[in-house]
Amino acid sequence: MAESAAVNTLPGHTKRVYSVSFSPDSKLLASASTDRTVKIWHVKDGELLKTLKGHTRTARAISFSPNGKKLASASFDGRVILWNVDNGRISKIFDTGMSYLHTLAFSPDGKLIATGGSEGIIKLWDIENDRELHSWKAHSEWISSIRFSPDGKILASGSNDRTIKLWNLKGGQPITTLEGHRDWVTSINFSPEGKTIASASRDGTVKLWKLDLDLDNLMELGCSWLQDYLATHPQENELQEICD
Repeated sequence: MAESAAVNTLPGHTKRVYSVSFSPDSKLLASASTDRTVKIWHVKDGELLKTLKGHTRTARAISFSPNGKKLASASFDGRVILWNVDNGRISKIFDTGMSYLHTLAFSPDGKLIATGGSEGIIKLWDIENDRELHSWKAHSEWISSIRFSPDGKILASGSNDRTIKLWNLKGGQPITTLEGHRDWVTSINFSPEGKTIASASRDGTVKLWKLDLDLDNLMELGCSWLQDYLATHPQENELQEICD
């Protein structure tokens, strides 16, 4: 096996670095740290371009928007900060009201941000209109990882409760639960075509989950669950619009 060597080392953070993200054009790299800062680096030469300050606790997760113009960071201070990449200024702040944010993700069209944290709650944010779209209790323990499907129709979440769950974005309705890990799920991701999910766990394994149903059928499955729920909870009939 050929040996690999680091082509560059980027010093600058004073404490643990938790998350990194490449810009879509691969020219920039962002990092988030326990030192409460977000840094933007030039990939080619490792130059530190900007240090972004705004969080009051650990910056835990970070992601560039699909068009590369914005950078989102999630923190243990319970806030998501949206930064302008060009000038490093704060564009927007979303206060989730949660104690610890652990993960975030942009939707493929860049219009939504999903967040998850210590309370096991997923929140979906409308960036363009500065509002919370949905919030729901998704897991019994920490949410460690969140990912949108490539077509933006499905949200997947991984948790310390050892499960991966798929959700209908129209209203946060559950579609299916993937069970098999014996310890915390630490990271998840969709394959580029959206038909496979990979999950990593503290149990020392990586699992590949084949989505036998296409995403449209998965959404139909979630709506079928909703119909069963409404049959016994008619007082919540307004939820019907989710699947209309």
